[in-house]
Amino acid sequence: MRTRICAAVVLAVVLSTCLGIAQEDTAKPWETWRPPAVEMPDPNAWEIYLLAFELEEHIYERLREEAGLPPRQEEADRPPEPMAVAPQQPPLLRFGWGHEEPTVEELQRLADAYDPVFAALEAAMAGEAQPPPIRSLADTEEAFPHFAHFREAARMFSGRALLHRREERSLEAALDCIACVRLGADVGQQRSLIAGLVQVACQAIGEARLREDISTLDGREARIALNALQRAMADAAGFGEIMAGEAIVGKTLFIETIAPALGDEARLAQVYGDEKLAREARGVTAQETWPLMVEVFERRTEQARKPYWAREAIEAPENPIVGRSVSALERAGGKFAYMQARLRLAVAGLAAQAFRADAGVYPATLDALVPDYLQEVPRDPFADAPMRSIARDPVSRAHPAAGREPTGAGVLTIYSVGPDGDDDGGADIGHDLDADGDIALVLGAD
Repeated sequence: MRTRICAAVVLAVVLSTCLGIAQEDTAKPWETWRPPAVEMPDPNAWEIYLLAFELEEHIYERLREEAGLPPRQEEADRPPEPMAVAPQQPPLLRFGWGHEEPTVEELQRLADAYDPVFAALEAAMAGEAQPPPIRSLADTEEAFPHFAHFREAARMFSGRALLHRREERSLEAALDCIACVRLGADVGQQRSLIAGLVQVACQAIGEARLREDISTLDGREARIALNALQRAMADAAGFGEIMAGEAIVGKTLFIETIAPALGDEARLAQVYGDEKLAREARGVTAQETWPLMVEVFERRTEQARKPYWAREAIEAPENPIVGRSVSALERAGGKFAYMQARLRLAVAGLAAQAFRADAGVYPATLDALVPDYLQEVPRDPFADAPMRSIARDPVSRAHPAAGREPTGAGVLTIYSVGPDGDDDGGADIGHDLDADGDIALVLGAD
């Protein structure tokens, strides 16, 4: 009898152990994962941004009404005009909308109308702003209108910069361009990939106009703009930070939307808006996808923290859910590095412009800018080297401060070797990241 009882106890222990193992085998670690808490500043200047966006919408609707246009919703519901009716030139109601070459009067009218918005945006930029983190699909949908408003705000500053340039107010024009970089830095604090791409978009709007203004600045103005640009760039999220944040966003959305849809082809197609992907993911389970996704995000973040030239490519896994994200992240990394290169060229260009104001010529080499104008020559994101330069039209003039005869240049090309990594002598690729050439800034050319 005693033997039977002992055997029963042993059997119970074994069954209990096996059951525990089985439960461990079917555990769902993604259901116990929690995103880290985000500490929000108090006060949070993000609230001022939201106020600025509301003001912008209100003023825009008022301008539409004054122009005799219907509310936007009513206009969207109207059928399109017949092809035989020639479209009329729309009134300029927002910066960068409607007219490619606005007049000074049109720009001034917009600047006056949107003055309260500029004041609110400048107040927000002066404070500490932290966007709410993305913790659900609803958070993502709520964030998209904010991202659109940030791009609109960058266009506003770019438009006012154009007005200042035409009024020959060079420093104000440059600072408005740099405000776009500041806007990008604040929206990028959300640390999601989409927020990072909006950061790049705002930077691009400002940088495109700024490079046109550099040669119009005197020495004092160039130094002020240089300091402002460096501060704005220092506050912007790097690609490594964005990828660390995107890993949190990706895990959160996987738990909320993707994992429940796996095994249901129709539902998965609805989640992704892609029937082909849903077919390819047939049979894919959350148990196999979660650890693979975590691993890929960790590897991607590790690589993203390196300079672009030092990164190693990550092979897309066969898992279609995870594989789809890898290619998107690789492309985003190139865009970040490209924008980083253009902004660093602007830094070097502003320093060279300040040098020119003092010496009467551009420096023969970028090393001449250190240490009086820069602590170091900006590094090239696409090469393990500083930015490069080509001096043309050599000039020798007396230096008023040092009393020596430096050799300088009448035209200076500053460049990065670009995404292909090859030195093409400063041949600029423009905005085509797949082109064969460099990313260049030319100063002093007619």
